[in-house]
Amino acid sequence: MKHSGTFIQKKGFIYKLGGKRKSWKLRYVVLNPGYFCYYKDPSVPKPIGEVKLKNVTVMESDHTSKGKQPFQFVVHTESTWNNRCDWILAAVKAEELQDWITAFQLAGQRR
Repeated sequence: MKHSGTFIQKKGFIYKLGGKRKSWKLRYVVLNPGYFCYYKDPSVPKPIGEVKLKNVTVMESDHTSKGKQPFQFVVHTESTWNNRCDWILAAVKAEELQDWITAFQLAGQRR
């Protein structure tokens, strides 16, 4: 699989919790070894954001509290390109959750 000349680990829609407004937004994510980009829509060529994945830990998150998204997981990475370390994400469907967690773990492995 190729995207702009690089191997794509995984791509698709996931929910992302905003850093400032703390609201859930559906985003199209392109996950590559060492980083991921997210877009409002897959047809838009420029990403909204790009996140370097360094020393990554990924874990499923409890979503039973009010305001939490089902199928939620947290990607913790060292902050280098941005000021955030914890990215709170959620799969669209239950059957996609483990695939996203595994893909982020693989993408964040040291090379």
